[in-house]
Amino acid sequence: MSRVRLTPKRIDDFTCPPGKQQAFLRDSEQPGLGLRATAGSKTFIFQGKLAGEVVRMSIGDPKTWTVEEARKEARRLKAIIDAGRDPRQEKAERIAAEQKAYRQTVQARQLALVAWDEYVQTRAPHWTARYTEDHRRAVSPGGTPITRGRRPGMGSKTQPGILHELLSQPLNEIRRDKVIRWLDANAAIRAEATKRALAMLQAFI
Repeated sequence: MSRVRLTPKRIDDFTCPPGKQQAFLRDSEQPGLGLRATAGSKTFIFQGKLAGEVVRMSIGDPKTWTVEEARKEARRLKAIIDAGRDPRQEKAERIAAEQKAYRQTVQARQLALVAWDEYVQTRAPHWTARYTEDHRRAVSPGGTPITRGRRPGMGSKTQPGILHELLSQPLNEIRRDKVIRWLDANAAIRAEATKRALAMLQAFI
């Protein structure tokens, strides 16, 4: 690779010669930094050696990275190699960690009802039909017209399940204090149903 001091003008003027797949310019100011040009694009790259093996990584498009930003990144990558680590592996681990954190954030923010449905679907093959139905009734939104078996004083539509209100919020917001309030509100009026629902909730959480 040719070695020159990379400047915005030199980057703009540099092109891949006809008949070649790619061409390179090496920065004379920052070891390891280079510019790769192909027929349709240009990319800042970093190249170094780790245990005798050539390590080459893309840094970014010159349209979005300034030369100084690319030099700074090249210095960072060179420091990783100088410490005996592979920057490619570090990048893969960082991306994996970021993806895991993102998934956990999405899962925590989703309504608990969504997680409950997935939980029931997963566990249903190991449960009796009645126990599965108990879980589904516990989070029913209610509002279904009652067409038969309606007793005096009963409303015309079914009531929401005992856990519906509690689980109609993000999973990460269902904390101990909310569960205690739910328990206090229901235990006095439907003690046995609350006891069963609490057992189901504990297993789910």
